Amino acid sequence: MKRIRLNPYGKSKSGRALARYLGIKRLKLNNSKFKGRPNDVVINWGNARHNLDNVGRARQINKLENVQLASNKLHTLYKLADNNIPVPKFSTDKSELVPERLYMARTTLTGHSGRGIVIGYPEELPMAPLYTEYINKVAEYRAIVVGNKIVDFKKKLKKRDWEGERDEYIWNHSNGYIFARNFSGYVPTTISNVCINAVSVLGLDFGAVDIIEDETGNVYVLEINTAFGIEGTTLELVGNAIKELL
Repeated sequence: MKRIRLNPYGKSKSGRALARYLGIKRLKLNNSKFKGRPNDVVINWGNARHNLDNVGRARQINKLENVQLASNKLHTLYKLADNNIPVPKFSTDKSELVPERLYMARTTLTGHSGRGIVIGYPEELPMAPLYTEYINKVAEYRAIVVGNKIVDFKKKLKKRDWEGERDEYIWNHSNGYIFARNFSGYVPTTISNVCINAVSVLGLDFGAVDIIEDETGNVYVLEINTAFGIEGTTLELVGNAIKELL
C-alpha cells in the first residue's frame, strides 16, 4: 500500500494546509518512525535542511538537493544563467560593480520576504556574498508551476487602504503590496515558457517563480520558492495539481 507524507521545512502554515487538503500526514522533523519504501511518496515542502533518513527509498516530489539549490540565491542565479533563463546581472565581487548604478546587496543567500537586502550604489553597500543589478521594474508576477504547467498566476499590486510608507524597490506584503489573481493589463507572452523552464532547470516538480518586467517588456526571474503561501483558491489549484503528480 502506497503511503504519502509531506516533509515540511518547519512549522509551516502553508505546509499544514496542503497536507490537510491532500488528506496526508506530515513527517516529524525529529524522531520520526516513518521509513520510506519504494512505493511510498514524500512531498518536500521547502525542506532544505534535513536529509531525513526516514525518507528512505520513497519517491520524492521536489528532491532535497533541488530544494537546496533553489533556496540558495547565488546557486540559483548561476544555474538559471547557465541555461539561458533571463536573470538580473549579478556578481560576488563588490569591486566589479559600476559606480553609477543601483544594486541590491544580499547579506544572506537564503533569506525571504526582502530579508537581508540592502539597496544602494556600490560605495553605500556592505560586503555581501551576492550583488544583483537593480532593474527598474514596471510589474512583478508570481507563476506557480506544478508538473510543467502553470496552475496559478498573479500580479503584485498595491494594497488598498495602506497607511504605511511604501518601498519603491522592494514590493512585499510588509511594504503594502499583495499578489492578485484578477488584474488588468498586458502580460508578456514570454513569461509562461520562462517560468516553466526555470522550474525545470532547477530539477523541481513544483515551485513559485517570482519574475519582473522592465520598461521595455523584458522579463527577469528573481527566485523560485519551494514553500510558498497558499490559501483559498491557490490552495485548491496547487493541491489538485499535486494530486495529479501523485
